[in-house]
Amino acid sequence: MKKLAVLISAALVSGGLISTSVLAETYMGGKIGYGWLEDSCSIGSDCDDDAFGLGLYLGYNFGDYIGLEASYDFLGEYRINNGSYFSEQNLTALSLGPRVIFPVSDDVSIFGKVGAAYMDFGDENDTVFTGGVGLEYAVNDSSAVRFEYQRFQNMSDDIASGLDANFITVGYTYKFGQAAYVAPIVAAVIPEPEPQPVQPMVVTKASTAKVSSETFANNSAELTAADVADLQSTVDTLKAYPQSTAVIVGHTDASGSDAYNQKLSEKRAQAVASYLQSQGIDADRLAVSGKGETQPIADNSTKAGREKNRRVEVTIPSFEYQETAN
Repeated sequence: MKKLAVLISAALVSGGLISTSVLAETYMGGKIGYGWLEDSCSIGSDCDDDAFGLGLYLGYNFGDYIGLEASYDFLGEYRINNGSYFSEQNLTALSLGPRVIFPVSDDVSIFGKVGAAYMDFGDENDTVFTGGVGLEYAVNDSSAVRFEYQRFQNMSDDIASGLDANFITVGYTYKFGQAAYVAPIVAAVIPEPEPQPVQPMVVTKASTAKVSSETFANNSAELTAADVADLQSTVDTLKAYPQSTAVIVGHTDASGSDAYNQKLSEKRAQAVASYLQSQGIDADRLAVSGKGETQPIADNSTKAGREKNRRVEVTIPSFEYQETAN
């Protein structure tokens, strides 16, 4: 456990030196559950082969579907007996391996992981194969609840021989940097009116404005304080000219299914529309839609291209208004 504590502490201390994009894909968590052993006792011997345990884990996602996870598990205190000797010790495991993620919906995903584990049972220890499956539910952008089953296969030493360990747990996951890693929205400056003749007169103008947003984080439709500030000029225009309207269109990259991306693009557009409504803009002045992954502006085969494709575009179509020029 000391080894994992040092690893986690080092990661947290160095967090200030790690870029926001790296932190956005890093997570850690704790879990508690029930474990039991197989092949831990000879026939007719006295054993205690089930116990409650707990664990910690730290991971990094390289994309939407693959990651790397390390974990330290205290599987509980057990009494094993091979017929000649018995041992009553704490059983621990330090594991490392890749994790494969399969999104089911916006909030739910299933995952599987395989790797190697260093097992320690008092004076007994061994490096074994480990694998697990689980289900994770996203409570919000920065936290999730997971349910997991993990198996440690064929631990062998002087007393333990072919011992298998099972561990069922429920855990809480915290994702670093999610709140900060949301795409900025940059508002275009509305051009100043052309100078008018000195004589008082009434003129008719037409005006357009466009707001572009890039690099939404994966599966994110949340606006930050910076995004809200960038939208202010658009809010001012809509308030100053009640006859004006806005067209809000959300987009995604090509990751995930067509149906999932269509829904996510609509959520991103609705997030901007909801903010405009909160500033007093009537909903019937806003046209909200999502285009999913159908209108990319960059190459979806690269990370930089996918970031550009995760965007929301807000356009104020041309409209007429009157002003008095002096």
